[in-house]
Parts: sequence; structure tokens; C-alpha cells
Amino acid sequence: MIDRTSRRAAGRQGRGAGALVAAARAGGPALALLLATVAGTAGGCQPSEPELGTVSAVPGGGTSTVALAGSGIAGGAPVTAAAGPPVPAVPCGDAAFGAASAAGAPAAPPSPAAAASPAASGAPPAAPSPSIEKKTADNYVLEYVPAREAALGKPAATCVRITPAAGWKVNLAYPFQVDVTSPAGVDSRAKLRKEDAEAYDEHGTRVSLPFVAHAAGDLAFAAVIHFGVCNASVCDTPVEELAWTTAAK
Repeated sequence: MIDRTSRRAAGRQGRGAGALVAAARAGGPALALLLATVAGTAGGCQPSEPELGTVSAVPGGGTSTVALAGSGIAGGAPVTAAAGPPVPAVPCGDAAFGAASAAGAPAAPPSPAAAASPAASGAPPAAPSPSIEKKTADNYVLEYVPAREAALGKPAATCVRITPAAGWKVNLAYPFQVDVTSPAGVDSRAKLRKEDAEAYDEHGTRVSLPFVAHAAGDLAFAAVIHFGVCNASVCDTPVEELAWTTAAK
């Protein structure tokens, strides 16, 4: 009697499972997963807890991506990692350009006292002047001081200054933009606009290109600068390309 009752119960479970599979195939992958879970529980099997992001096969040939309950992730949507902290600003100022305070103006010659030998005077050697790179056009001068060295994990910056030639002015209506390309192992601001500039008016533009190096070695940077200048009758929209190498250590 007990064996006959068990066989009858098993037959009912088999017919129920077959009906669930048929309904799943008609209802699609999501319904299939739900019905398969219900069928497993009804049959005395407790399904194991799926891992977040796993892909499970379901009857009918479909798949279902499991999302974490209550996380706000619907339908297995990917998780977007929070953005890291922004690269801190590194002020440049006109002092970054050393004695060449005016575009195209040569550095003032050293005084006789400054030119004296450090060994003779007993004074420590002076810090080297910044290396100023310059691009001169008919209607503007672009100067930049590359960051030749940087300490690992510490903010550094390359400084850029644009000064219109006599009779010209910065076109404030033209969108100023700097696109920076940095090597791997460096955090930087990939795009800067006029609101990021330290100075931006008709008389000139000064902008800092900050970065933080996390990898030691010689790091190659590049930047493309878009700006505009005008005189009384015509406007120009130059594009300048810069490149420099920073020794990070």
C-alpha cells in the first residue's frame, strides 16, 4: 500500500512538472526561471542562492541575469563604479613663466652679483629657471612650461599662457578648449574649458594642466589647444599641439 501511494504521488509530480515546463516555453525565459524555481521547491529541492551577475540557463533556451535584490539594478543592468576624486588644481600664475613676464620679451640679464660664482660667494646654487617652450605666430604667442619632473602621488602641472599680438585680442565668444592625452598610470583632466582657466580675458589666457603620476618613469603627454583671436577686421581660430615628457619618481 505504501509503495502504491508513493508511485501515485510521483506520477502527479511528474505530470505537474511537465505542465510547468510547457507553460515556461510559452511564457518566455523570465517565466521559465520563476516556474522552474517553484517546481524545484514543490518537489522538495531548495535552490541555492545565485551570485550577483551570474547567467543561468532556463528552459526554452533563454538566459537570465541575476541582480541583487533591493540594489536598484533591474534586469541585470551593469553597475557603474563611482568616479574617483578629481585631480586637484595646481596654480600656475605668471610667476611660473619666470622673468619672461611679457610674451616675446627676453629674460632680463643677470646682475653682476648674481653672475658671480657660487663657490666664490659661498651661496648655494640658485634653482634652475623654468624651461619655457614658445610658439610664435603673427597674431599671438603661446608659451608653456612643461612639468619636467613629478613626485609620485603628488599633484603637478604644465602651465600654458596665450597672449595676443599687438592689435589682436582673445575671442571670448569662441569656445576655448584643451584636450589632454596622458599615459597609463596618470590621473589628469582630459578636457579643460574656459571656466577651468586661471585667466581668460581679451588680453590673454593662462591655464594649468594638472595631473598626478602613479607610475615611475618617463611619461609622455600631449595636448591640443583650441582658441580664437580677432583684430578689428578678421578672426582666427588656431589649433596648437603640445608635447612633453615628465620624469616621475
